[in-house]
Amino acid sequence: MKKLFAIVFLLSIASVAGAQTSTVIVLKGAQLIDGTDAPPIKKSVLVIEGDRITAVSKQGKVHYPKNARVIELEGRTIMPGIINGHGHLGLVVGAQNRADGYTRENVENALVQYEQCGVTSLMSLGLNRDLIYELRDEQRRGAFPGATIFTAGRGFGVESGAPSIPVAPDQLYRPRSPDEARAQVREMAQHHPDIVKLWLDDMYGKYSKMDPAIYKAVIEESHRLGLRVAAHVFYLADAKALIADGVDVLAHSIRDLPVDDEVIGMMKSHSVLYIPTLMVDESAFVFAENPAVMQDQFFKLSVSRNSCNDLKGRNIAQRSRTIPISPR
Repeated sequence: MKKLFAIVFLLSIASVAGAQTSTVIVLKGAQLIDGTDAPPIKKSVLVIEGDRITAVSKQGKVHYPKNARVIELEGRTIMPGIINGHGHLGLVVGAQNRADGYTRENVENALVQYEQCGVTSLMSLGLNRDLIYELRDEQRRGAFPGATIFTAGRGFGVESGAPSIPVAPDQLYRPRSPDEARAQVREMAQHHPDIVKLWLDDMYGKYSKMDPAIYKAVIEESHRLGLRVAAHVFYLADAKALIADGVDVLAHSIRDLPVDDEVIGMMKSHSVLYIPTLMVDESAFVFAENPAVMQDQFFKLSVSRNSCNDLKGRNIAQRSRTIPISPR
């Protein structure tokens, strides 16, 4: 638990908690949630020495040097950093998905914004340029701040298939045969990705779907090389097929039918992880149903003015009604 944040006081704590210094920092008076399911500590004391948290307890229970720098956080909350298990870096410019957005500057800025919002670790689950490996290695040497990068590299789709957003050719593998898929997995493995990603979805029947022989090849070759595989999924039947064929992570909720007992049993017996990504679906309609969210002060501070203006300028209500996953 190296990174903890006091919400609202985020920047001040982020600047001192990770600082390489012999100064002792004491965060005093906040409610503290330690992430262990233990009850929150009211009026806590948290002691930081250099880049390590050395003590956490109630006020009066912790000793620290008299010359320590004490930061009063009465009325704040300290909690462990949030983990984003399914995000994407470098795809958005303003409020638009653009293939030319994957630049060093855009990715580094996004990582800092994630951290400022309390997200301290991010799995960038596909659609990355190979630049991601360079950035990940630089970050782990301490070259720049922001949320800690984990990555699936490019990921695997098919020609004329998902994903449907604009991406450059070097952001996605599109194998045309099982043999080509295996070769591409081997090439990617040389970069040491943290996981492998594939897309199995026809986007409501609009696009080509990955042949089972190709995704089986991706899964088998990845496992042979010691890599786990996450799959973009939409349909219940596809989820069951992927689990049966060895996938390790379902990277989205099942959204065409209710999750049934059979798929739950399969997930348990195969130790498959499930990432619900509820917000990605809600984002299709939340601005139409609740436009007041854009007036929230935290929202305004977190989203660029251009993005806010873009969201306000669209006919969001009409657009949301055309999306199949929108609630009726």
